[in-house]
Amino acid sequence: MTQKIIHQSYIESQNLFQKYSKSYYLGALLFSYSEFKLICAFYGFVRFIDDIVDSNLLNLAQKTIRLNHARDVFFLLYDNREHMRNYCPQFFMEYPIYPAIIDTINKLNLPRRIFERFFNSMEMDLTATRYATYSELQKYMKGSAEIVGEVMLHIMLPNDRDRLLPYAQKLGEAFQLTNFIRDIKEDYDMFPQRVYIPKEFITKHNVSLDKYWTSGEVDTEFLLMAREIIALNWKLYGEAQQGIVSLPRSKRGAIQLSKDLYSSILIQIKKNNYELFGNKIKVPFPNKLWITYNTLGVFGLGKVLVNYCVYPFVLSCFG
Repeated sequence: MTQKIIHQSYIESQNLFQKYSKSYYLGALLFSYSEFKLICAFYGFVRFIDDIVDSNLLNLAQKTIRLNHARDVFFLLYDNREHMRNYCPQFFMEYPIYPAIIDTINKLNLPRRIFERFFNSMEMDLTATRYATYSELQKYMKGSAEIVGEVMLHIMLPNDRDRLLPYAQKLGEAFQLTNFIRDIKEDYDMFPQRVYIPKEFITKHNVSLDKYWTSGEVDTEFLLMAREIIALNWKLYGEAQQGIVSLPRSKRGAIQLSKDLYSSILIQIKKNNYELFGNKIKVPFPNKLWITYNTLGVFGLGKVLVNYCVYPFVLSCFG
């Protein structure tokens, strides 16, 4: 595997990151360039695999075959990383983001169990499309959300990761719960149809999702359910904040910004009167810039804007 292939793989990963995770991407721009590349590689990897299970172009059987193949190829590469140079370029045409994540794994010495948990959760997306309780949902999030916090600690801190791991996992859980709330209609439209809101909340408030999928109108029952789940989400962000303030100052701003940007989705949901079955709720870009300014000040905002232009240019030209 040549450096040219690895370079192109990082570019592919950065493109996916910038396109699909605009809030988290802004926070990543506060890291050093070398750290930014590693974040791009990990995000590109999880997004690429997630797109397989979310595809509207494949049926369930095809998704299962595709996911199993992606997992087999990944672990073949993971387990034989010392022999990567022996693989020809054509090997990576189907999985263009794999060279970057394997390079990242080598640099960070990321353990195999992280990726085992991730693929297990992706398999659950094809088999377990309903969750009776929040505890059941947390089992899914251990591989789909908590690993994000774990990998970020590997990128940020060479030592003292164990103490901060619970907070990092809690922040990943908070991010994903925000996604589940915002994307409830999008997930409901999936095949197979998915409902990440645990049944215990739906039953408690006597909510019919079919009704809201059809009408898009928020009544008292749906409003109370949404408020309760969002209150739980804010609680998770509050618990994660304890870990953020314990980070080294050089890393704290990036994670704080990511948390402030992502949690602002919940504020936007409230402003939109909890109409989660209408158009997808988004935080306008000017609002994101204002949040960035409030979190980081003028210097921090300037750094984000400069790196927003500089990092992709450097990556595309120099790797």
